[in-house]
Amino acid sequence: MSRLNRKWWTVVAFVTFCMVVLIAAMLLNANKTDNNITPVAETSAVQTTPTAGMPLKVGSAYTPVAKNERISLAVNAAGQLRLTDHLGGHDWFSNPSEEALRSETVKGFWRNSLESPFMIDYIDLNGISTEVITANAKDLETSVSFHQMKDGVEIVFDLSKVQIRFSYLVKLADDHLEVEVPYDRISETGSAKVVSISVMPLFGAMQGLTNTGYMFVPDGVGALIPFDPTTKYSSQYTSKMYGSDISAIDYEKEKVSRYNQEIPADSLYPVFGIVSGNQAFVSIIDEGEYTSRISATPGGMYTSFNWVAAQFVYRQGYFKRTNLFGEGFHVFQENMMKEDRRILYYFLSGEDADYVGMAKAYRQYLMDKNGLARREDAAYPLDLYLMGGDQKPALLGRELVAATTFEQAGQIVQSLKESGVESLDVTLMGWEKNGYLQNTPGRFPPSKALGGTEGLSRLAGRVHESGGKLYLSDNFNVAFGANDGFEPKYDAVRDLNGKVISVELPGLQKYWIHPDLSREMLFESFGDFRLLGIDGLYHTGLGEAVFSDETPSHLTSRKRTGAIFGDMLRETAEQLGEARVKHGNAYVLPYADHIGSIPFDTSYDMLTAKTVPFYLIALHGLVSYSGIPQNMQDEPRISYLKSIEYGALPSYLLTFEDPIVLKDTLSRWIYSSQFKEWKEQVAAQYTEREKSLGRLSNQMIVNHRELAKDVFETTYENGTKVIVNYTKKPYVADSVSVEPENYSVVEKEGRS
Repeated sequence: MSRLNRKWWTVVAFVTFCMVVLIAAMLLNANKTDNNITPVAETSAVQTTPTAGMPLKVGSAYTPVAKNERISLAVNAAGQLRLTDHLGGHDWFSNPSEEALRSETVKGFWRNSLESPFMIDYIDLNGISTEVITANAKDLETSVSFHQMKDGVEIVFDLSKVQIRFSYLVKLADDHLEVEVPYDRISETGSAKVVSISVMPLFGAMQGLTNTGYMFVPDGVGALIPFDPTTKYSSQYTSKMYGSDISAIDYEKEKVSRYNQEIPADSLYPVFGIVSGNQAFVSIIDEGEYTSRISATPGGMYTSFNWVAAQFVYRQGYFKRTNLFGEGFHVFQENMMKEDRRILYYFLSGEDADYVGMAKAYRQYLMDKNGLARREDAAYPLDLYLMGGDQKPALLGRELVAATTFEQAGQIVQSLKESGVESLDVTLMGWEKNGYLQNTPGRFPPSKALGGTEGLSRLAGRVHESGGKLYLSDNFNVAFGANDGFEPKYDAVRDLNGKVISVELPGLQKYWIHPDLSREMLFESFGDFRLLGIDGLYHTGLGEAVFSDETPSHLTSRKRTGAIFGDMLRETAEQLGEARVKHGNAYVLPYADHIGSIPFDTSYDMLTAKTVPFYLIALHGLVSYSGIPQNMQDEPRISYLKSIEYGALPSYLLTFEDPIVLKDTLSRWIYSSQFKEWKEQVAAQYTEREKSLGRLSNQMIVNHRELAKDVFETTYENGTKVIVNYTKKPYVADSVSVEPENYSVVEKEGRS
């Protein structure tokens, strides 16, 4: 509902409500049974679109159905696939081969699952319980039929036991395999309802006893789970793509470590794969990623096979409340989410069969499918964040605490310039009229206590005179209280219970704004932003979390929210110059000029034994990025070295005043930030890095490896190698020496 003419619309809504109540009462009375119980309407069945191709006869042996110069595709009567990679000379199977299964000892459900082309979770509405049931093809008495397609085949699975039907559209592209699950091919004609489908979960599954390798999962910037036949695991690795949907969880019970932080995403990008010897495959979820999960199951847990797969969620589960005391029960959405799902499989061999080769394949995908282009400039700026002000509780309401005025920010910029920092990207936080996000969606004019509109405009001028750029940090996803025309009952996101989602903070209430309204508010603000002379915005919400809105009047899926966020970033760049984002979920990549605070660490899941910079290998040379500011991390020296290993820009978050002044504000997570304490180190480290690494900023990373324990080498396309030594001992090898907890740059000719 528009924020305009609210009172008029309220009157109309009230009159309409009264009419609806009256009509409903009349209908209710007319439809009552003799027992005074209102009959429950039956849920209509989901019907499929008929298959388009001619029927294809397939026997128990693999039958060829498509071929190109790179790949051949064959299927058998069970709906299993065999892919022959002509370049690598290797056969890939959607399920373990008969030869591999001979040594498998598991029986029953998991044995049948090893031979199943899918795993399905469903609920039975006619059952005693609505618990989720996990099943495979044999469990559900599945019949399989085939229909010809251009460059492939449609495989139809008819799960007769539960009256569910769906299809795989399997086809070859020039250099990869595509497997699509169209929404309009799914039917539910009985009481069973689909919760999720795992597509070809055993594709490329490998036994650790006979193969060496690892599973790659999108945990943090990348993580490996090695094949280890000697270890017994009690759980799978599972991640939700782009994190949890706040509309489908009991948000009040969600633990958030910092008052003003979003729930971090579990996976930033929809990629997974397996490496075995000198062969590998990498899978990219091309469609349906917003409602997907990725799971990796180590050998020895259920079977002897290691496997990693995508699970597509069709109905979200949530806790349905039945009273004001928080009591209720777990249920699932009534209707399926209407989205097609598609996975792409790329096959790698030889030197490309590792996580670096996977990252290169993903990089090419981003360029071909998402329109990312190589960076032309080789700029290497200091990525500097300055906190302006925040509010703390006071005797009469709240009062602003100034950590850095606009004048003081100008002094910091000038001082760094005089200390040798020639290129500077300044992002100002807490510039709003009441400080850091305190009055959003109201933000203008800039805080008078910090210097007001004129002070901020002067700061922009000083930054430009120093050769730098000025950006304002903002979050158009959230609101703190009802202000500036924002009314939660109309404008806030609602969960699947129909309840407004909010989090109670000290003295404040935090809400999420309906995505369409967020976009409207941003677009209305461009004129005010332009008057300040800034170079763009740093969006802290758009790249961190994507959510659905279950408000009946404007239902919004996560996919549509992601598209709206893309519109906001695109228009920001068009109107102001640059669109920068925090965190960097993959849906922002086509629009982001820079990504800040990419999480370098993994989730520390017990299975993810090794962190690798997969995501950053894919991005370097396409989009600039930085990690969480170095001085905001527990081990600044280690984070400094990691940013060098990963090809990130140097990043700091500073204040002019001692950050102790923020201890009673929402920004109390800022510590060790006073400029005078960090000035010399910031200037010295930046000038050193710019001299040795600056020319690499637009180069693509072509290799990454561990030379020795805790010694890593990153190689760029111009032949330059950067060696980082995290140990407390010197590293010496092949005429290269790296001091303890330091790094060395080796030119192509061998000079260091």
